[in-house]
Amino acid sequence: MQNKHLNSSALNWRQIKDKLLYIIVTLGGVSVLLTLLVLFCYLFYVVKPVFEPVEVEFKTSISNDLGQIISSGFYQQENHIWLLNKSGELKAYEVASGRLVAENKIEQFASDSRLIVAENNKNLIAALTAEQQLTIYQVITPDSHQIELKELASFEQLTTESEALDHISFTVNEAKDQVLFAWQHKNTIKTVAYRLKQHLLSEQDNWDKLEQNLVIPKQAEIQAIHVGSHAARIFVVTLKQILVFDSLDLANIKLIASAPLTAEPKASLLLPGASSLLLQYPGKVEQWFEANNANGRAYVQVRAFDSLQNSLIFTEHFRRVFAVFSALQTPTLKLFHSTSENLLAEVHLTDIPSKTEISEADFSFTGRKLVLSSSERVFVYQIDNPHPEVNFTSLWQKIWYENYPEPDYVWQSGAYSDEFEAKFSLMPLTLGTVKSALYGMLFSIPLAIAAAIYTAFFMSSTMRAKVKPVIETMEALPTVILGFMAGLWLAPLIESYLFSLILLFFLAPLVVLSAAAVWFKIKHLLPTKIQLISPVLLLMPVLMVFSCLVFATAEQFNVWLFNGNVRLFINTELGWDYEQRNALVVAIAMGFAVIPTVFTIAEDAIYAVPKRFTEASLALGATRWQTMCRVVLLIASPGIFSAMMLGFSRAVGETMIVLMATGNTPIMDWSILEGMRTLAANIAIELPEADSDSSHYRILFLSALVLLVFSFFFNTLADLVRHHLRQRYSRL
Repeated sequence: MQNKHLNSSALNWRQIKDKLLYIIVTLGGVSVLLTLLVLFCYLFYVVKPVFEPVEVEFKTSISNDLGQIISSGFYQQENHIWLLNKSGELKAYEVASGRLVAENKIEQFASDSRLIVAENNKNLIAALTAEQQLTIYQVITPDSHQIELKELASFEQLTTESEALDHISFTVNEAKDQVLFAWQHKNTIKTVAYRLKQHLLSEQDNWDKLEQNLVIPKQAEIQAIHVGSHAARIFVVTLKQILVFDSLDLANIKLIASAPLTAEPKASLLLPGASSLLLQYPGKVEQWFEANNANGRAYVQVRAFDSLQNSLIFTEHFRRVFAVFSALQTPTLKLFHSTSENLLAEVHLTDIPSKTEISEADFSFTGRKLVLSSSERVFVYQIDNPHPEVNFTSLWQKIWYENYPEPDYVWQSGAYSDEFEAKFSLMPLTLGTVKSALYGMLFSIPLAIAAAIYTAFFMSSTMRAKVKPVIETMEALPTVILGFMAGLWLAPLIESYLFSLILLFFLAPLVVLSAAAVWFKIKHLLPTKIQLISPVLLLMPVLMVFSCLVFATAEQFNVWLFNGNVRLFINTELGWDYEQRNALVVAIAMGFAVIPTVFTIAEDAIYAVPKRFTEASLALGATRWQTMCRVVLLIASPGIFSAMMLGFSRAVGETMIVLMATGNTPIMDWSILEGMRTLAANIAIELPEADSDSSHYRILFLSALVLLVFSFFFNTLADLVRHHLRQRYSRL
């Protein structure tokens, strides 16, 4: 009776432990799923703002007592605006209240003076008197209650011509030591460049003056002249063509390109960066920039945008965003991103009276504020447009970037200049990820599966117990060590013995097959002790001797066939670029990282095939090789396929090997002799340097999301195929 009670107590305690273990395992599985879900949700949370629509919100309107405004701008904190009229009067207002906080005026401003605003920087104003005296000012806002006009330079006489200067344009470089003016005089384009020259023995600065007349076609009716930032280009827009002059050498400005126009443009404007020109037509805006063609560099039309009738066109200061405003009926604002050809927003501005004539418009430096100035009121808007350059097209399709010969996939996230246009195509990174994983699997799968087959089916149990742990121990080797060895040792070694490795790659399989054929021909002639030796042990010396022979003689063949430079032959004759750190190096290093995973799972699957199937096959007269190919591999195929897919997922997410063993160049090329950049490596390289909440920062998180979706997709596919194979061969 007591024993029965003890047995009942032990059974109850065992049931309790089983239930606790079941609950713990269930909670562990659920926590893994919840962690994965939280990871997905967090990545979506970070990426989501990139794809949110642009919002335009009315902030305030301010009474304008300056009349026609020729230039305007925001203070640094964007809480105040300043306005400049054609009489040289300058006033600053608080945006929230419309209160006047500061005012100023250009000194010695005469009634016959003329003000010219720099196109690439509206803070720069040139005052030109009737006597051709020229003074350049910069609008400075030291704090919210001050506005100043700082004199940058003054010149006695811009030109000796007495006639009015038409279509005048100018720019001042960033160092404020170079000024370039261009204007139309009769049927010519005249330029005057000033370069600051500092004397070592005197504190006085002198300006060197360089004058030049530019040759233009006869009878050309000039519509506008644009001087680009840094004085690198001068663009002349006529009613029939565009003329582009190279002005890097101020003493020798020359025509470098011309392009015919099919219609007469209504207006023209330079985009930030001063490489692209916007031409406005009724209901349409065209973008033009320099590109390569069959005849060299040419100025070509790249894109066209649907615009508004009778509209005013203006651009942001740094980003390739431009806007068109029309008050013909209902005041309407359209925002475009030129590079991605994306209509960001189309908004009806109901706070502006219909048919209000807007004479001046300007964005803040960050693009978050917009001011529209009429002769009576000034309207201020808040714009939520933090990521205009990001959309599906810019991420996954070819984009024609400025100065590129054709549309292309480009990842280039940073540069030294604010005028640089970031390029965020994920295609090179995605292709690099697939490329590195694919080549790594092509190297590792044959070795891992063949080793698993031999170890699980042909090797003796004693030897298997020693070999399998050794291969599994390889998985403990840090990938940073593999990447380090691949980048600093393996890559130079492959470059030094490239031709020897090529010969070994093609000839080694022939040597193995030939040795096997010879072995089976002479096996019965050899003593019994030699016949019992494993063929693998006999093959190893053959391969070693053959490898030494190849490395000893390859250089001589290289001299005979390729004049001692097979790399030059690959580059010139085959058209393949060879980089020292390339996909071949990555494939070998990644292969060694993936082999233990694939080998272990595949070997367990093959070894787990019930013995009755192999014994039945052998009993029916099949050889061991036939049994392996037609019975064992079929039954073990679900496990082998899982091993391959898990290895591929591991290769897709690998970071350190790709980071250290390749050049990390984001290119669209499948060549095994060139490098690549993967999604994981790109995140590791650029995330520490990315500005928080910037487009670059969020796209890196999008890369992580794409990587996670890759792994999830391949793992799900592997599970579905494994389930299908298991059902198919479960009846055996």
